[in-house]
Amino acid sequence: MKVKIIAEAGSNHNGEINLAFQLVDIALAAKADFVKFQIINPDLLYVPYYWEQGKKIENIVHKRRHSETLTYDEWRKVKEYATTVGIEFTASVFDIGGVDFLIELGVPFIKLASSDLNNVELIKYISTKNLPLIISTGMANIDEIKISVNAFSEKGNISNLKILHCVSVYPCDLKNTNLYRLDELNSIFNCEIGLSDHTMNSIAACVATSKGVVFIEKHFTIDKLMDGFDHKYASSPNEFKAYIKNIRAIERSLLPDLINKSDSKEDVTKVRARRGLYLKKSIKKGDVITEDNLIALRPTNKFNPDEKNKLVGVYAGEDINEYESIDLKNSLAFKDTKLSWKEADSFWVNEMKEKKML
Repeated sequence: MKVKIIAEAGSNHNGEINLAFQLVDIALAAKADFVKFQIINPDLLYVPYYWEQGKKIENIVHKRRHSETLTYDEWRKVKEYATTVGIEFTASVFDIGGVDFLIELGVPFIKLASSDLNNVELIKYISTKNLPLIISTGMANIDEIKISVNAFSEKGNISNLKILHCVSVYPCDLKNTNLYRLDELNSIFNCEIGLSDHTMNSIAACVATSKGVVFIEKHFTIDKLMDGFDHKYASSPNEFKAYIKNIRAIERSLLPDLINKSDSKEDVTKVRARRGLYLKKSIKKGDVITEDNLIALRPTNKFNPDEKNKLVGVYAGEDINEYESIDLKNSLAFKDTKLSWKEADSFWVNEMKEKKML
């Protein structure tokens, strides 16, 4: 099954609809399957201020989130734009109003961030909507994940629930990705499993692909140097293209139709790297080829090292020089006119020139 790539635009639009359109374009150009944003109502996600000794202290995150909020009408335009250019739109939401809005938009699935894994009330609400829910599991242990899964399955169809392994560290070092958790989740839960990847390259995603994940989510941005919460550790447009290209290459390498087949480039390597049978000493027409006069050397030719029996005892139909490839015609040995060594020699000359050896 092809891995479905979720291009996580998050809030990297910085509150500007034109930037949201650009993010859609980048996701499409990278050949992602979905472009996903975060639709945040700051008043339902953050306290607006703190209290200390009777005084209010402004929550600067709440303030910033307000500055980068798009209206529902603007989100409708972003969704319409994504549909027009040909990529599916969806979002992470953080409250019931956001869930209802996504249902109105007709998204393919709803996403819950790791921070809402223990928001059982919201999970139960989504479970009644008969829409797929993808939920990240950063910061959670298996028991906490079980609580959320059980909450969803009380009223929802468990086949609608998808679980993403996630490590909520930004960025996440490769050694800390805990990819064994993918196997653990797969063995415990009867759900499709994926990866929310916070590393800075495609290695973890490629390993996850080899483990059979169904979804991979990755943050991307227009420019890493833009101000905002997620730009710095998100993939640039070119990085994101390469990221998805690497995943697709790994998928291709895992297909069973490659078994017992060699790559066309490997066939070139075979000519120069494998051995063929040659004469150690030249022979005259009418001479008999002996085993002692055969040697296996590079490059290959018509006779493999294990095919001496095909040549030993054969009479030469013409004079054949030492280290000259042999061909058989009418049970006699002749010079091989194919000259397969030329292909090997051409490769070696180009390689040595490239490496400044010639």
